[in-house]
Amino acid sequence: MAAYKFLTGEDVQIPVQLTENDETFVINVGATVTAVLRHGTTIISSIASCTDQTDWATSLVIVPFTDVETSAITVGSSPIFAILEIKIDDAGDISKWLATGIRVTKGVI
Repeated sequence: MAAYKFLTGEDVQIPVQLTENDETFVINVGATVTAVLRHGTTIISSIASCTDQTDWATSLVIVPFTDVETSAITVGSSPIFAILEIKIDDAGDISKWLATGIRVTKGVI
């Protein structure tokens, strides 16, 4: 995944290309895809439901967070780097991925 950055207080839709053995794959349209943004062991944004299935045929997931959710992220004067944890539940078959290098900067206005 290419580096992704956003400001607190804005709506974001983080694109994440998932792969297995360096290959894209098809995510079953009946699967449930969720994600959480965390920093260390602290969850810094609520669980997102990834319902945009536009690119699931190529395992591209769009993770949405609202402006209210990103406003709740505590960031000091220096940006933080967060981890996006993604889970696919396909009828009980659970798969997980981590996307690193998500830069979160405190929004000012």
